[in-house]
Amino acid sequence: MAFRLTASLFAALFLFCTSCTRSTTDSFRDTSEECARGSESKRRKLKSENMLMQFKTLKSMTTEMGRRKSSTCCESCDGKAFCSPRSGTCYDDKRKDYYATCKVSQDTAADTPACCESCGGKAFCSPMSGRCYDDKRRDYYAKCQISNDTVTDAESAEAPADGACCGNCGGAYPFCSPNSGGCYGLKAKEYYESCTVAQCPASQSKTIKVMSYNTEYRNYNSRISGYAAKIKEVAPALVGLQECQNRDGLASSSGYVANTQTGTQNYMLFDRCKVTFVDGGYMRIPRDNYAPRYITWGRFKLSNNTVWFFNTHLPHNHNEARSPTTHAKIAKMLLKKRRELGAENAPTIVVGDMNSHASYFNKVAGGGFESNLEANGFTWAYTAKGHPGHGGIDQLLYSTAHWTHSNCQDSGTGGSDHTSITCDLTFK
Repeated sequence: MAFRLTASLFAALFLFCTSCTRSTTDSFRDTSEECARGSESKRRKLKSENMLMQFKTLKSMTTEMGRRKSSTCCESCDGKAFCSPRSGTCYDDKRKDYYATCKVSQDTAADTPACCESCGGKAFCSPMSGRCYDDKRRDYYAKCQISNDTVTDAESAEAPADGACCGNCGGAYPFCSPNSGGCYGLKAKEYYESCTVAQCPASQSKTIKVMSYNTEYRNYNSRISGYAAKIKEVAPALVGLQECQNRDGLASSSGYVANTQTGTQNYMLFDRCKVTFVDGGYMRIPRDNYAPRYITWGRFKLSNNTVWFFNTHLPHNHNEARSPTTHAKIAKMLLKKRRELGAENAPTIVVGDMNSHASYFNKVAGGGFESNLEANGFTWAYTAKGHPGHGGIDQLLYSTAHWTHSNCQDSGTGGSDHTSITCDLTFK
């Protein structure tokens, strides 16, 4: 009996120990597996955190590189509002989303108005475009210093001395501003003074020299002297300008008079002794990504004849002008406008930077600007040869019924990236 009890106790103890051992082993295994799972989870979390940290670091470096690159392209922009961090080109307008915004300080513009240097005594100038103004039309315009001897309050009851500002005009302009000292071909404001102008020949010639001149827009005021010298050297009766950023500054420097009725683009200048200005205007045409595009015109008298002078800078193949047939459409727009102006049968001249490559140099189906005018009574007189300057895109045409041409040629760049072109046109 005692043996049987002892055996039973031993068996129970054995089963208890075995159970404990198994329980302990299972618990250890569960704990180990849980630890393993925990370690794997921690490894994954750590890996994710490392990847996130690397991404943030890379993003920060890319942003900093972009910021530095954007900052770098602004450094050479001379007050332009935007620049491309890819090409480094500077712009007045934000034409693409990735363009960097350059800070144009009003204080800086006011303290150091570099744009005033070529303004001929005008009271304000734009540090972005370099253009000069009598009035402060925008808040960021820089104020130019004008001698107190020539400044007169436009609202003052005391009128300035007669012709006090005319000494600036060299006998070439009939009016001047006593406020700014600027010289003008038209009396656009009531307080402008009348000036005595040098006498012109009693009669005007039947032959006139006409000029088309793309004056490159970059750093414009620092290059005006070269552009003006070229115009004075060629001495045309009429000149159509493209990319001009300071109409009045170039007119004053060259001794020419500006057609002030062409809006803010595609300006034209004229020699008041060779032609007489009547009026002018402008019309919008399809634009590209670079700028709004227009055709401008002036109506002039040459002896007893009325002459219409049209000037343009045609678009490249994008935006509204993306189709290569756009130039043909613009030619039809010009012909329609000519009819509306009553100039369909009048002596007409058309000049400009035609960007002829946009119509595959007039070989696209339906033709280009020049070929469509040629098919409608115009003579395609001359295309720029270039080298130096761009070739093949600056053009000069005229109404065949009224003119003959001679001496057409490249007439030099004057420091521009285009050559100017000229022709002598003679009435039939």
